[in-house]
Amino acid sequence: MLSHLYQTSVLEAHHAVINHFAPKLMSFSCMAMMCRLLLAALHYNENGFRDQAITEDGRAQYTVVCSKAKQGLHTTRTVMALGTFSYVAELMDMVSALVNWRILDELPILKIQCIRTTK
Repeated sequence: MLSHLYQTSVLEAHHAVINHFAPKLMSFSCMAMMCRLLLAALHYNENGFRDQAITEDGRAQYTVVCSKAKQGLHTTRTVMALGTFSYVAELMDMVSALVNWRILDELPILKIQCIRTTK
């Protein structure tokens, strides 16, 4: 039996969320990277440990997966409940409370500055 103290799947899942919000092939300013990391943390904290999805009659949902590493042997995996994004509404409420909306009309349109790196 494996100890949960030495398993890294939770850390790998968090790194996958970070890579989704801040792809390694893109270059971001320090402020943009900080914002993306904070968004990734908010998303992971809300959706990292979802419950298992259940059917309409109350049974747990599973799916069958065929693995190439196991030469085609089938295994079952749990189906997780859909992710939620309630942190977005809370974040927008916080931003609207901090920003004076009258000066936004005077500001130029801000564009995300991304530089695609080449190999």
